[in-house]
Amino acid sequence: MLKLRQWYLNDVQAIVWLTSHADYRYMDDFLPQCLAVESARSVIMSLVDLMYFVGDVHQAVEWDGRVVGGVGVSRMEGNYCDNGLLRCMLLPEMCGHGIGTEVIRRVVEEAASSGSFHRLTAQVFDPNSMAVKVLEKNGFVHEGTKRRAVSKGGIVYDELIYGMVW
Repeated sequence: MLKLRQWYLNDVQAIVWLTSHADYRYMDDFLPQCLAVESARSVIMSLVDLMYFVGDVHQAVEWDGRVVGGVGVSRMEGNYCDNGLLRCMLLPEMCGHGIGTEVIRRVVEEAASSGSFHRLTAQVFDPNSMAVKVLEKNGFVHEGTKRRAVSKGGIVYDELIYGMVW
């Protein structure tokens, strides 16, 4: 059964496992890869602080009682403060089963109902066709492409910008 919930300090081992087994090829560096225990504790405390003090949405994705990912909406800054940047990470074995689609549906619903955001943006590395499908299933619209905008592991990608407004 799928559950989105707040991160807790007792999730330290889960986030260590997650960051050492996730596929980072098409992900930004918001959540560092291969976290050590002390770093994982700091990351969890930062995510909780961002929720309470900034109004971000950061949740653990749980499947059958096991943390299998994370999802979040980070508040953008300055004149863009009513915009949220959507990020999602799932373990590779969880992909392709509709779980990502449901996770995004739920987090979008939460962000929209909070009244804190009037728009969500998702930035996708061009080869990540699975993310594109999930976003489009949830009503996101392709708004443009930043050519050669992202460098990861020595490879330069185009960045696809997807947006949703309400």
